[in-house]
Amino acid sequence: MHHIDNPIFRACQAYVSASPVRMHMPGHKGRPDFMPPEISLDLTELKETGSATEYGDDVFSAAFAEASKLYGTSATVYSAAGSTLALQAAIKLAAGMKPVFACFRSIHRSAVNAMALLGIDPVWIYSPDEIPHDAAVIVTSPDYYGRMADIASLSALAHERNGLLIVDGAHGAHLWFYGGGYLHPLKNGADFVAESLHKTLPALTGSALLHAAKKDVTADDCLSAMRLFCSTSPSYLINLSSEACLYQMSRWGDALLSGLLRRTEDFISATEPLGYHFLRDDDTDPFRITIRTKDGRRLGNELSERGVVCEFSDSGSVVLIPSVSSTEEDFRRLTDACLDLTELSSPPQSEDFSGICDIPAPEKAMTLREAVLSPHETVKAAESAGRICCEAATPYPPGVPVVMPGEIISHEAAETLSRSGIDSVRVTKRRQ
Repeated sequence: MHHIDNPIFRACQAYVSASPVRMHMPGHKGRPDFMPPEISLDLTELKETGSATEYGDDVFSAAFAEASKLYGTSATVYSAAGSTLALQAAIKLAAGMKPVFACFRSIHRSAVNAMALLGIDPVWIYSPDEIPHDAAVIVTSPDYYGRMADIASLSALAHERNGLLIVDGAHGAHLWFYGGGYLHPLKNGADFVAESLHKTLPALTGSALLHAAKKDVTADDCLSAMRLFCSTSPSYLINLSSEACLYQMSRWGDALLSGLLRRTEDFISATEPLGYHFLRDDDTDPFRITIRTKDGRRLGNELSERGVVCEFSDSGSVVLIPSVSSTEEDFRRLTDACLDLTELSSPPQSEDFSGICDIPAPEKAMTLREAVLSPHETVKAAESAGRICCEAATPYPPGVPVVMPGEIISHEAAETLSRSGIDSVRVTKRRQ
């Protein structure tokens, strides 16, 4: 019998042993402070332990009721498969309410895949003025860089036109616990919100929530929609970490986030006079650190060499994700590393954020579902112009598709994919 090696464990162990500053997901940063679950608590659906995917008189339903009270929603349920599952369920719920989906092209590929599976062919929009009547609108806020949409205006416009608003808030779970939640989509009129606890708060990877603000949507409805997409064996440890995270943050979240904000602002104050440029304005997440620089990839690599691992870097940006688990020592090491790299602090040559959403609107050749289910082949991205995309062509990060399934890949899109490090794309097979 072959004795397998354990390369994943060895790689993770080596990374942990190096003790880097984790300025990336997940938000617990490898520290046990908020993480009570142990292997003995990894259980299954029993009378005593309840079911995470079936609504009934059990402990999970009690936990969901507690979460709903915390957020003031009609229903809030846990997802053990990240915001991907929560967003898929929100789309399934909205599909039974509205005949049209209108989506900004900055949506995550998980939303694209859900619509393809459900047979939804969305209207792609480029400004709020294009929102049609009676539509379910999907928007991402905050995005990877920390930029936030004007959710209040979008929700008001959607409701005025008899529609509803779904917010992919995967990167914004922390916002509820700061300043009374004034920046959170639920406080600004969103009807459904999917958010990942693990990205910015202390929770295991995969911990997420689905919120439904509409009064006629129940926790049972949310779980029913999730069952279309999720495993029948969700992780108890992930769900326990969601509960532990909410338990802690509901009590001390505002104080913890105030401390994080102070550390973040102190870091910016220490490095900005030396030439570093940050994405900081009223429309950005105050807890996200996005350094704008002429050579983001080099700065990201140099920080890693000095023991500070960022979330990601591209040609003009380095994105760091601190959390309430990020210590004073973490920020000291980050500051020292940046002080050692001031020659890389020059601003980017343009304000463009990777150019992903700035290519011309592609020509559509078939529906999402037709493209996804079509026979396909893989071609080099640089040689893909003119072919029909059959799988969202997505540089990750930031997880935003350049070309959607069913669209003809333009020369601009092919160049953007190649520039973003995408070597190949899946396209429909040519007819013989």
